[in-house]
Amino acid sequence: MQNARQNNTKHYYFFSYLLIVALFFLPQCGKRRKLTKKEAILKKESKEQRPFRYKKIERLTFDEALAVYTYYKKQNKKPQMGQVIERIITLTTDHDFIYPLLIELADLMFEDENYKKAEEFYGQHAAMYPGGADRDYVKIRQIESAYKQILDVHRDQTKTKETRKLIESYLPTLKPENPNREKIQKILDQCLMILLESEISYINFYIHKYHTLQQPKALDAAFKRLENINTTIIPFIKTEQYQNAHKEIAAFFADKQQKRDTSNIEKLIKLIQIKKNPLPMLSRF
Repeated sequence: MQNARQNNTKHYYFFSYLLIVALFFLPQCGKRRKLTKKEAILKKESKEQRPFRYKKIERLTFDEALAVYTYYKKQNKKPQMGQVIERIITLTTDHDFIYPLLIELADLMFEDENYKKAEEFYGQHAAMYPGGADRDYVKIRQIESAYKQILDVHRDQTKTKETRKLIESYLPTLKPENPNREKIQKILDQCLMILLESEISYINFYIHKYHTLQQPKALDAAFKRLENINTTIIPFIKTEQYQNAHKEIAAFFADKQQKRDTSNIEKLIKLIQIKKNPLPMLSRF
């Protein structure tokens, strides 16, 4: 009898517990889970967007990529636009269709300060459409992109030389009255000054090496470097100081009786020593 009562008591407590649990959880089942921010955005998007919303860009078809590009453009999502434009360009051979997209892609890279990519895409456009209506805009932007990658004068000057080469191939194509000519000339002037300052630092290094280690080869290297820049850099700097320096240095090397010693090279270096702001500086950073 006592055992029966104990069993009934246990059953009573067990079912009471189940009832309490049911009363607590059943109302929750009727409530909808709150959508996350990402889910809410997805819900608002058109059904046309959903099939490739999570599809990798490199797997998009031409029509899908075009739809995504249109969507991103409306949303002004520039970083994503660049990736999709690249995909569209790889999927079409229509040069008229590619023409504006390639400029837009290069502009996006330029705005994002990805100057290496910007230079690459502007260069592609210039090569594909040499006679295009936007030729000058594209070439100037390509030059500006290259210029913004130039390193400090004490570091590698490969990009400075490349920028100079770009300008010297483009500048002769501009008419004297072209408003872009002055802007491009200023960039060229700065490239020349950077190259000159870099070379002077090398020459001073060789002179210092000669003084400290008494190595004749170091002094020979300094003179060779000076003679080289007097034909490749100094003549192209159109200021009175450097034009006069060019003539005097040329006369020195033409005179075989001149001694190639430290006093002479130090005197010649003073002629091309860079003064403060010899040319208006352009922002590169």
